Amino acid sequence: MIGTSLLLLLLLAAPALLVLAYREWTRRLRRDLSGWRSNVGLLSLVALLLSWISFVTPIVLLGAFKIQRMPEILPALQVLLAISGTLSALALKGVSRIESLGAGLCLIFLFFTVLNT
Repeated sequence: MIGTSLLLLLLLAAPALLVLAYREWTRRLRRDLSGWRSNVGLLSLVALLLSWISFVTPIVLLGAFKIQRMPEILPALQVLLAISGTLSALALKGVSRIESLGAGLCLIFLFFTVLNT
């Protein structure tokens, strides 16, 4: 019971933190950061969002369309996107950095928990 609740919490916390980080980035950081830091920060948010989408989409497809198999490269791609997005989130600053790092760590923990069960 607690394991399922924790997985659901991690699954829902990541996009919520990404939305908050993007909102903070658009309000303050886009103007304040240098061009390369702003672009890398936005790229980190996109990478983390793509990682989350690539995790949720097969679950929906497996349930809705009774697809039996996922591509074998997908878990490696999800983890690679999550790790690279988390590391590149260090280009951000302030609250946006904390939120995007939190979202990335939620995704990494979620992936390793699911892959090791």
